[in-house]
Amino acid sequence: MLLLIFALTLLSVNIIAAQTAWKKPPYISVKLYPDGWAGIMQVEPGDPDVGAMNVTLLTSKVTNIVVLANDGTPLNYHQNGRTLTVISLGSTSVNVSYYTDELTSKSGGTWIATINSTEPTLVTLPRDILLLQADPLPDDVMASNTTTMLSYNKGPVNIYYSVIVKPLPPKPSPTKTSALLPAIVINTRILLSISAVAIVIIIAGVAIVALRRSKRGRVELRPDDTRVLELVRKEGPLPESEISRRLTIPRTTTSRIVRRLERMGLIKVEKAGGINLVKAVGS
Repeated sequence: MLLLIFALTLLSVNIIAAQTAWKKPPYISVKLYPDGWAGIMQVEPGDPDVGAMNVTLLTSKVTNIVVLANDGTPLNYHQNGRTLTVISLGSTSVNVSYYTDELTSKSGGTWIATINSTEPTLVTLPRDILLLQADPLPDDVMASNTTTMLSYNKGPVNIYYSVIVKPLPPKPSPTKTSALLPAIVINTRILLSISAVAIVIIIAGVAIVALRRSKRGRVELRPDDTRVLELVRKEGPLPESEISRRLTIPRTTTSRIVRRLERMGLIKVEKAGGINLVKAVGS
């Protein structure tokens, strides 16, 4: 364990070099989630003189496949096991994204991610985990306050980790009644009274603002609109495909919701590597 931590510390000095290595295909990006699912993005070089190409997936059991050309144009495809035949239409590169729960397994409290890749691979670890082992050790490590990424020139890769369960705050232990108890009760009642008055004032202010806005025209959100907006505000930016998977909403419906929220000025959609990234306004 100490050897692994020491090695990862030494490798972290190569962050800048690792970031620049992921700009040219081919490469694979794997994002692991705490529930065992993984989001995959494979970027493969294309041939402008060829109308179709085969892409080898990391596993045959996949869902929510999205295939885009280098300019963001959706491409048709046919899957046969791990082979994905893409009608590339002469694209210089092809971006294939999908989700699977076949890359991970769990033994006791330990998750094991096995990624059989022969291309440069970038693995984004889930938040709030304890990294137990990486076999082999990564070539580079990229880390921020909330995200850790392991970079490999090629696979196969085996990563062992456990999800940290945050304990609930302890309940206050009962104490003996003291002479200060009446004063504490009185002060508490005063604070509750002040808080109640403040809440009434705030509610009245919100009601006035809402009434004024209603005169200019109301913007009513549908239930699915609210679910998408809350998810993006909490965990965005997120790809449209991931929003569809997380909320179990069809891709076409998710796309219409995103466009509607964008017209309302509640979210923004940005292009990143041929993928629509959805983020809340102001985030």
